[in-house]
Amino acid sequence: MRDSLETLAITHEITDDDSDLEWLLELLTNQKRSFKHFTNLKHLTIPQLFIFNAEPADWLEDCCQPRDLPPKLETLEILYPQTDIEDWVERFELPEYQYNRALAIQAKLPSALRRITLTCRDEVGSSASFFTEYVDAIWPKLSLSLQIQTYVFCQIQGTRYNLIDSYEEEHRIKDEETTDSAEETTDSGDYKEHSGPRVYPTTDSEEETTDSETT
Repeated sequence: MRDSLETLAITHEITDDDSDLEWLLELLTNQKRSFKHFTNLKHLTIPQLFIFNAEPADWLEDCCQPRDLPPKLETLEILYPQTDIEDWVERFELPEYQYNRALAIQAKLPSALRRITLTCRDEVGSSASFFTEYVDAIWPKLSLSLQIQTYVFCQIQGTRYNLIDSYEEEHRIKDEETTDSAEETTDSGDYKEHSGPRVYPTTDSEEETTDSETT
């Protein structure tokens, strides 16, 4: 079966009470080191804790690496990701692979992979807002160098986000704020430049004192 299987989804029935889901995920202590034996697998849906657990100090060196994913994988959905997922996906984009897809293929990364989805639930793992409000630079790097698009799906709200769109929107707002700030500074400078010295009205007593000194 492992040579013919094209879709694999390891999921848990969602209820209003997330305690069962949290308890189940806590039992995942022996992570899968490799999925390469699924030679024809194209779509994989799996909780993050099936791939790695970030508690051990050396977890990033002792877990399933991107190069250990199925070679023909096209879509990867990570259920209930934690903040450490961003450190893990950086292994897709090691410096020697940057902007060189040929090297990435030689490193046995799944060359067909085109989409990563982070499916979040507020009470389990990290919330969707963690990934969408301040988009890490690794996500646009994956898009530019390896053509991998990343989405975030919030199970609670039923909302899907494109992280590249969120990243571009975030930087558009920052650019607008920077421009507005620069314009305000320029306007303030113009006022000071053209306002000139202040002129105070002369009082009657000052005029009398001046006439007396002249006399």
